[in-house]
Amino acid sequence: MDRCPAPVFVAAGGHHEVAVGDARVKILAGAAETGGSVALLDYRMPGHYQGPPAHVHPGFDEIFCVIEGTLTVRHGDEVKAAESGGTLVVPGPVPHTFANLAAAPARVMLAIMPAGFESYFDQIAALLASGPPDPDAMKALAARYGVENVGPPLT
Repeated sequence: MDRCPAPVFVAAGGHHEVAVGDARVKILAGAAETGGSVALLDYRMPGHYQGPPAHVHPGFDEIFCVIEGTLTVRHGDEVKAAESGGTLVVPGPVPHTFANLAAAPARVMLAIMPAGFESYFDQIAALLASGPPDPDAMKALAARYGVENVGPPLT
């Protein structure tokens, strides 16, 4: 994996934020800032937020740090709920999904290693903005980023 080439400072107003359904994803640092080594996202989910379908992505791993609320993650056959202060490390090749099953909002810092997948959020937001997206367009977008859906979302 590439290392971050130099220190980078992104000012408070310099972050990019998109709506992913009812959630908000703020890209704090991405491939452009880190030389491709890592992306850091601030992921805010409303209560009862159904996350993505179960999926795999062998090209990158994720670390979820729960800042507020509770995040439930299915990783393989295990389901774990992480409350504020909890951290979940998710290897990309293992089937997984996540959701905020609680009534209260959840906020998660999401690290993606290596970076690059953060660009997906702009594109998925555009597909979701105009109503229920075309399943073939969703599948093609996922494939472009090395993601394969392998099961249902958490309920």
